[in-house]
Amino acid sequence: MTAPRNRAQQAAVEFITRHRSERLEALTDQLVKAIENENPGYQDSIRVPHDDLRLSCHDNIDRVLQMLAEAISGAPSRDHSDAIFEPARQTGRRRAEQGVPLDDVLRSFRFGGRIIWDDLIEHGRDVLPPEVVPEIGTRLWEVVDKTSAEVASAYHHYERSAVRADERRRAMLWEGVLSGRTGQPGFIAEAARVLDLPVEDDYVVAVSAELDIPLAQSRLSPHASAW
Repeated sequence: MTAPRNRAQQAAVEFITRHRSERLEALTDQLVKAIENENPGYQDSIRVPHDDLRLSCHDNIDRVLQMLAEAISGAPSRDHSDAIFEPARQTGRRRAEQGVPLDDVLRSFRFGGRIIWDDLIEHGRDVLPPEVVPEIGTRLWEVVDKTSAEVASAYHHYERSAVRADERRRAMLWEGVLSGRTGQPGFIAEAARVLDLPVEDDYVVAVSAELDIPLAQSRLSPHASAW
Protein backbone atom coordinates (compact mmCIF):
# COMPACT_ATOMS: atom_id res chain seq x y z
CA MET A 1 0.00 0.00 0.00
CA THR A 2 2.90 2.36 0.67
CA ALA A 3 4.62 2.18 -2.72
CA PRO A 4 1.64 3.32 -4.86
CA ARG A 5 1.00 6.17 -2.44
CA ASN A 6 4.61 7.31 -2.77
CA ARG A 7 4.41 7.07 -6.53
CA ALA A 8 1.28 9.22 -6.52
CA GLN A 9 2.98 11.84 -4.37
CA GLN A 10 6.04 11.81 -6.59
CA ALA A 11 3.92 12.27 -9.69
CA ALA A 12 2.14 15.21 -8.03
CA VAL A 13 5.41 16.86 -7.00
CA GLU A 14 6.82 16.49 -10.51
CA PHE A 15 3.66 17.92 -12.03
CA ILE A 16 3.51 20.93 -9.66
CA THR A 17 7.21 21.67 -10.22
CA ARG A 18 6.73 21.56 -13.98
CA HIS A 19 3.52 23.56 -13.69
CA ARG A 20 5.35 26.23 -11.71
CA SER A 21 7.88 26.61 -14.50
CA GLU A 22 5.43 26.52 -17.40
CA ARG A 23 2.39 28.36 -16.04
CA LEU A 24 3.81 31.06 -13.77
CA GLU A 25 3.50 33.91 -16.27
CA ALA A 26 -0.01 32.93 -17.36
CA LEU A 27 -1.17 32.56 -13.75
CA THR A 28 0.30 35.96 -12.95
CA ASP A 29 -1.62 37.57 -15.83
CA GLN A 30 -4.87 35.92 -14.71
CA LEU A 31 -4.47 37.02 -11.12
CA VAL A 32 -3.56 40.61 -12.00
CA LYS A 33 -6.61 40.85 -14.25
CA ALA A 34 -8.90 39.40 -11.57
CA ILE A 35 -7.58 41.77 -8.89
CA GLU A 36 -7.79 44.87 -11.05
CA ASN A 37 -11.32 44.01 -12.23
CA GLU A 38 -12.88 42.54 -9.09
CA ASN A 39 -11.07 43.93 -6.04
CA PRO A 40 -12.18 47.48 -5.10
CA GLY A 41 -9.01 48.39 -3.23
CA TYR A 42 -6.91 47.90 -6.36
CA GLN A 43 -9.07 49.68 -8.92
CA ASP A 44 -7.18 52.94 -8.41
CA SER A 45 -4.07 52.48 -10.57
CA ILE A 46 -2.43 55.46 -8.88
CA ARG A 47 -2.62 53.73 -5.50
CA VAL A 48 -1.19 50.40 -6.76
CA PRO A 49 0.60 50.73 -10.11
CA HIS A 50 0.13 47.84 -12.55
CA ASP A 51 3.83 46.87 -12.57
CA ASP A 52 3.92 46.87 -8.77
CA LEU A 53 0.90 44.58 -8.60
CA ARG A 54 2.23 42.23 -11.27
CA LEU A 55 5.58 41.79 -9.56
CA SER A 56 3.84 40.99 -6.28
CA CYS A 57 1.50 38.47 -7.92
CA HIS A 58 4.36 36.83 -9.81
CA ASP A 59 6.61 36.38 -6.79
CA ASN A 60 3.85 35.20 -4.46
CA ILE A 61 2.46 32.64 -6.92
CA ASP A 62 5.99 31.35 -7.46
CA ARG A 63 6.52 30.86 -3.71
CA VAL A 64 3.08 29.30 -3.18
CA LEU A 65 3.71 26.68 -5.86
CA GLN A 66 7.18 26.00 -4.45
CA MET A 67 5.80 25.47 -0.95
CA LEU A 68 2.94 23.36 -2.31
CA ALA A 69 5.40 20.99 -3.98
CA GLU A 70 7.40 20.81 -0.76
CA ALA A 71 4.28 20.07 1.28
CA ILE A 72 3.20 17.24 -1.03
CA SER A 73 6.71 15.76 -0.92
CA GLY A 74 6.57 15.63 2.86
CA ALA A 75 9.28 18.23 3.45
CA PRO A 76 9.27 20.01 6.83
CA SER A 77 7.00 23.05 7.04
CA ARG A 78 8.69 26.40 6.55
CA ASP A 79 9.19 28.56 9.63
CA HIS A 80 7.39 31.91 9.54
CA SER A 81 10.73 33.75 9.48
CA ASP A 82 11.92 31.87 6.39
CA ALA A 83 13.00 33.98 3.41
CA ILE A 84 10.46 32.18 1.23
CA PHE A 85 7.78 34.40 2.79
CA GLU A 86 9.61 37.64 1.95
CA PRO A 87 7.44 38.42 -1.13
CA ALA A 88 4.36 38.09 1.11
CA ARG A 89 5.90 40.37 3.74
CA GLN A 90 6.90 42.90 1.09
CA THR A 91 3.33 42.85 -0.23
CA GLY A 92 1.93 43.50 3.25
CA ARG A 93 4.30 46.40 3.91
CA ARG A 94 3.80 47.92 0.47
CA ARG A 95 0.00 47.76 0.53
CA ALA A 96 -0.09 49.26 4.03
CA GLU A 97 2.11 52.08 2.80
CA GLN A 98 -0.19 52.59 -0.21
CA GLY A 99 -3.30 52.63 1.97
CA VAL A 100 -4.96 49.53 0.50
CA PRO A 101 -7.40 48.07 3.08
CA LEU A 102 -6.08 44.83 4.55
CA ASP A 103 -9.31 43.00 3.70
CA ASP A 104 -8.73 43.80 0.03
CA VAL A 105 -5.13 42.63 0.24
CA LEU A 106 -6.16 39.30 1.76
CA ARG A 107 -8.98 38.98 -0.78
CA SER A 108 -6.33 39.10 -3.50
CA PHE A 109 -4.56 36.13 -1.94
CA ARG A 110 -7.82 34.19 -1.91
CA PHE A 111 -8.20 35.07 -5.59
CA GLY A 112 -4.72 33.69 -6.12
CA GLY A 113 -5.50 30.45 -4.33
CA ARG A 114 -8.63 29.94 -6.40
CA ILE A 115 -6.84 30.67 -9.69
CA ILE A 116 -3.94 28.36 -8.86
CA TRP A 117 -6.32 25.54 -7.88
CA ASP A 118 -8.46 25.86 -11.01
CA ASP A 119 -5.35 25.89 -13.19
CA LEU A 120 -3.85 22.86 -11.47
CA ILE A 121 -7.04 20.88 -11.96
CA GLU A 122 -7.46 21.94 -15.59
CA HIS A 123 -3.91 21.05 -16.61
CA GLY A 124 -3.51 18.07 -14.30
CA ARG A 125 -6.74 16.29 -15.19
CA ASP A 126 -4.95 13.63 -17.26
CA VAL A 127 -1.71 13.68 -15.28
CA LEU A 128 -2.42 13.71 -11.56
CA PRO A 129 -3.37 10.45 -9.80
CA PRO A 130 -6.95 10.94 -8.56
CA GLU A 131 -6.10 9.83 -5.03
CA VAL A 132 -3.66 12.71 -4.52
CA VAL A 133 -5.93 15.53 -5.76
CA PRO A 134 -7.72 16.10 -2.42
CA GLU A 135 -4.37 16.38 -0.65
CA ILE A 136 -3.20 18.97 -3.18
CA GLY A 137 -6.29 21.07 -2.44
CA THR A 138 -5.79 20.82 1.32
CA ARG A 139 -2.08 21.62 1.14
CA LEU A 140 -2.64 24.51 -1.27
CA TRP A 141 -5.03 26.30 1.08
CA GLU A 142 -2.73 25.64 4.02
CA VAL A 143 0.07 27.37 2.10
CA VAL A 144 -2.23 30.26 1.11
CA ASP A 145 -3.31 30.67 4.74
CA LYS A 146 0.30 30.76 5.96
CA THR A 147 1.24 33.25 3.26
CA SER A 148 -1.77 35.44 4.07
CA ALA A 149 -0.79 35.41 7.75
CA GLU A 150 2.65 36.77 6.82
CA VAL A 151 1.00 39.49 4.73
CA ALA A 152 -1.25 40.53 7.61
CA SER A 153 1.63 40.48 10.10
CA ALA A 154 3.79 42.72 7.90
CA TYR A 155 0.83 45.03 7.23
CA HIS A 156 0.13 45.49 10.95
CA HIS A 157 3.84 45.95 11.71
CA TYR A 158 4.02 48.79 9.19
CA GLU A 159 0.89 50.38 10.67
CA ARG A 160 2.33 50.24 14.20
CA SER A 161 5.64 51.67 13.01
CA ALA A 162 3.83 54.47 11.18
CA VAL A 163 1.78 55.31 14.28
CA ARG A 164 4.91 55.42 16.45
CA ALA A 165 6.68 57.61 13.90
CA ASP A 166 3.68 59.93 13.75
CA GLU A 167 3.54 60.15 17.54
CA ARG A 168 7.24 61.05 17.68
CA ARG A 169 6.77 63.65 14.97
CA ARG A 170 3.78 65.21 16.75
CA ALA A 171 5.71 65.28 20.03
CA MET A 172 8.62 67.07 18.35
CA LEU A 173 6.26 69.59 16.76
CA TRP A 174 4.56 70.26 20.10
CA GLU A 175 7.95 70.76 21.70
CA GLY A 176 8.80 73.26 18.96
CA VAL A 177 5.50 75.13 19.40
CA LEU A 178 5.91 75.40 23.16
CA SER A 179 9.58 76.38 22.97
CA GLY A 180 9.00 79.31 20.64
CA ARG A 181 9.74 78.06 17.13
CA THR A 182 6.43 79.45 15.86
CA GLY A 183 8.25 82.44 14.39
CA GLN A 184 9.72 80.19 11.71
CA PRO A 185 7.32 80.25 8.71
CA GLY A 186 8.10 76.73 7.49
CA PHE A 187 7.81 75.25 10.95
CA ILE A 188 4.50 76.83 11.89
CA ALA A 189 2.90 75.78 8.61
CA GLU A 190 3.90 72.15 9.19
CA ALA A 191 2.85 72.23 12.83
CA ALA A 192 -0.54 73.72 11.97
CA ARG A 193 -1.15 71.05 9.33
CA VAL A 194 -0.01 68.05 11.37
CA LEU A 195 -1.48 69.17 14.70
CA ASP A 196 -4.63 70.60 13.08
CA LEU A 197 -4.26 74.02 14.68
CA PRO A 198 -4.87 77.48 13.17
CA VAL A 199 -1.83 79.34 11.82
CA GLU A 200 -2.93 82.80 12.99
CA ASP A 201 -4.79 82.75 16.28
CA ASP A 202 -4.34 82.82 20.02
CA TYR A 203 -3.52 79.55 21.80
CA VAL A 204 -4.47 78.34 25.24
CA VAL A 205 -2.20 75.72 26.80
CA ALA A 206 -3.65 73.50 29.53
CA VAL A 207 -1.45 71.25 31.66
CA SER A 208 -2.91 68.63 33.97
CA ALA A 209 -1.66 65.51 35.71
CA GLU A 210 -4.97 63.79 34.96
CA LEU A 211 -7.14 64.75 32.03
CA ASP A 212 -10.25 63.28 30.44
CA ILE A 213 -9.32 64.07 26.83
CA PRO A 214 -12.70 63.21 25.21
CA LEU A 215 -14.47 65.41 27.78
CA ALA A 216 -12.01 68.27 27.22
CA GLN A 217 -12.47 68.03 23.45
CA SER A 218 -16.27 68.07 23.75
CA ARG A 219 -16.20 71.07 26.11
CA LEU A 220 -13.93 73.04 23.75
CA SER A 221 -15.83 72.16 20.59
CA PRO A 222 -16.19 73.77 18.04
CA HIS A 223 -12.79 75.34 18.77
CA ALA A 224 -9.80 73.45 17.35
CA SER A 225 -7.81 71.52 19.93
CA ALA A 226 -5.04 68.94 20.09
CA TRP A 227 -3.73 66.89 22.96
